[in-house]
Amino acid sequence: QVYTFQRLSVSERGVFGWQAVCNTGFYFLLWAVQCILIFAMCAMYMKTADASITSGQTVFLAFYRSKFIHCLMPLEQTGRLIRNIFTICGLGIASAYTSRAHRHDSRSFAIVVMSAGLLFFFVEINNTVNDGILIAMSIIMLIWTLTELRKEVPYEAE
Repeated sequence: QVYTFQRLSVSERGVFGWQAVCNTGFYFLLWAVQCILIFAMCAMYMKTADASITSGQTVFLAFYRSKFIHCLMPLEQTGRLIRNIFTICGLGIASAYTSRAHRHDSRSFAIVVMSAGLLFFFVEINNTVNDGILIAMSIIMLIWTLTELRKEVPYEAE
């Protein structure tokens, strides 16, 4: 990859920026597909379940009964939706920085740290502390990678 980037004369920041955008888009796509699948499964359940146990609120209640479903699609909890957006951006930036470190034959634990932060992802409905931790981790990851990119190292010829 390094040789290709040298021949194309693509800057390190450019490669990192495009990889961060691409990776963030892929994480957003993963989140969107998960939400669509959950809605599809709920629709399948509504079609197959007995009419006496379902109502107009069945899907809505499912989103509040399950921590997993509620954390993916938090409905009216705007703070949790913001947390999801920051987490997706943090994961995209961390994976782009890890790729950058591999190109320079060094190690980066950025993606490991952000992945470990996902332990705080599936929590109770009104747990704003864990939401704040994930948002803070994502912001710290953004600041840290931007400061590391300021120390841009040109590609080394092999």
